[in-house]
Amino acid sequence: MRKLIVAASVLALSSTTFCFGFIVALKKIPPYQQFIALKKNYLDGGGHDPNKVHPEFQQTRVKDLVKLGSTQEVAKKRSELISLLWGRKIVPHELPIVEKGIVDDRFKGFENLRRIDKISCEMEFGFESICYHFVAERRTGQLLIYHQGHRGGFDLGERFIKAFVKNGFDVVGMAMPCTGLNNSPVVELPRFGSIIIDSHDKMSLLNNGVGHPFKIFLEPVIRVVNYARTLGYEQIAMAGISGGGWTTVLSAAVDPRIQYSYSVSGSLPIYLRVGKGGYSWGDYEQTDPQFYRVANYLELYVLAATGNGENSHQHTQVINRYDPSCFSGVGYTTYEAHVVDSVSKCGKGSFNILVDETHREHKISAFAIEHILAELSL
Repeated sequence: MRKLIVAASVLALSSTTFCFGFIVALKKIPPYQQFIALKKNYLDGGGHDPNKVHPEFQQTRVKDLVKLGSTQEVAKKRSELISLLWGRKIVPHELPIVEKGIVDDRFKGFENLRRIDKISCEMEFGFESICYHFVAERRTGQLLIYHQGHRGGFDLGERFIKAFVKNGFDVVGMAMPCTGLNNSPVVELPRFGSIIIDSHDKMSLLNNGVGHPFKIFLEPVIRVVNYARTLGYEQIAMAGISGGGWTTVLSAAVDPRIQYSYSVSGSLPIYLRVGKGGYSWGDYEQTDPQFYRVANYLELYVLAATGNGENSHQHTQVINRYDPSCFSGVGYTTYEAHVVDSVSKCGKGSFNILVDETHREHKISAFAIEHILAELSL
């Protein structure tokens, strides 16, 4: 009888697993991309090896890709990016809409939390970004912006947010367009018709002749920083995972008011994503040629690390060495020294690589959280 029960249980589990896998593959829902990455990296021959730099990656003259060597060149490049993004000389000055003291049961158990304020940013094309401002009871006076990636809302970063609120940081939780609490508007597009913008790839169609579609990703961060400055925060830091890490790089690059930035599994230069060993080409925003011809990833890292060239800034790239999703491995060794050298010529700033070998997941680990917390608490 016991054998029959065990056999029936194994059969039921196998059937459930098969059905789940079939639905994931058919609908391409999470964790579909992670399954594909695992297959490519660990099962397919000639895939990504997290322990070596592939020969094709070493064919690029990386030093020639970084065209920044002074504070003047940094200022000029940042100005070019702002002009491309918004069609103006400075970042937007608008403030968000704030509703103080909201209740959200998902965050009831936070230690040292005084209240949650809801921040809403209404933007072009009908996009709205919803953020939460977690205000600590016993405060350090520092603000940390946390940005979640493609997997969903900032509630997925609960462990990260909770750790910093517990230690006296105020935290703003944010998410990418079309994810979490953010909407997916229907936009009337000339020559295309009415289209619901429910993916980042579709955002490439949002071009009305003024600015660049990337502004939808960055403007909520800029508005949060605008609001933060009205509240008197003197130190503003930002951290993000995956697409949130990408957003962190670009936000810190265009807005020097973000003094410390931490990008976890957020990006790699384009040359590390091509060829036999190429890894994680990414969504539209990761590789749009119009944007990256103005400033490539290496130059964005320099911009994020140098700020305005006067006050000290720091950009840290956290590499999850064995990340099954994206941007893992040791490819960073081909560019780290070149970025550090460029930053040293461009003012007060530092660029750091933190290699996280404590796990094999796509996440901000306890190790990374402790590292960021220790640095910002100095």
